[in-house]
Amino acid sequence: MTLTGCDPGDREATVTETERRELVLWDQAYPNTIRDSAPLDWRRVPWTRNRYYNYRFGAEQDGEVWLSVLQRPSLDAVLLNVNRWYNQFRLPEITSLENLPQRPMLETTGYLVEAEGTYHPGMGADPRPETKMLAAAIPIGDIIVTIKMIGSPSDVEAQKESFGAYCEALKFFDKANIPEPDEEA
Repeated sequence: MTLTGCDPGDREATVTETERRELVLWDQAYPNTIRDSAPLDWRRVPWTRNRYYNYRFGAEQDGEVWLSVLQRPSLDAVLLNVNRWYNQFRLPEITSLENLPQRPMLETTGYLVEAEGTYHPGMGADPRPETKMLAAAIPIGDIIVTIKMIGSPSDVEAQKESFGAYCEALKFFDKANIPEPDEEA
């Protein structure tokens, strides 16, 4: 068996944390018009149909963080989503969002949720004992942006500040500012 790889060539690129770049056509693959800025110790993994941004973290890389954009069919959709999260931990439902912690996110107010215990993700996946969740639900017009972190209690607790900073750093961007490729090329 022969394995081949790409020739790295003779060019070298160095990128620093403080560098910024102009938006390019590839950026249109991001969800709607939301840009994120994940901590350096979160490893990006491929997105899925419902997980526009998808990361792994923790010593065993078994912690998960993902961002989803959901339709908001009714005004109580945030409450319904929060109660679905609580149900995944078999916790009692709440009747109001007023007692949940709130933080500024995406130019509005997001709701924060925490839960710990046995996590029942559904969709045929096995329950995960000794799991902690941090989550945020951000209602914006006719959508809800959700960010969810799942992992061991110690890994999630160690990432609590990073999770909050990630949620607060989410930004909208204007796709109209992305230049189209040259038509002659």
